[in-house]
Amino acid sequence: MRNKLISLLPSLRVWCLVLRLRQTMILLKVLIESS
Repeated sequence: MRNKLISLLPSLRVWCLVLRLRQTMILLKVLIESS
């Protein structure tokens, strides 16, 4: 079980990065459309 958690950690970090990227893209889109 612990090994599973350790192997999941890197993908979790990637996940966070992807989510942040999507958020930034959405923000950019909104900014561009509103201007």
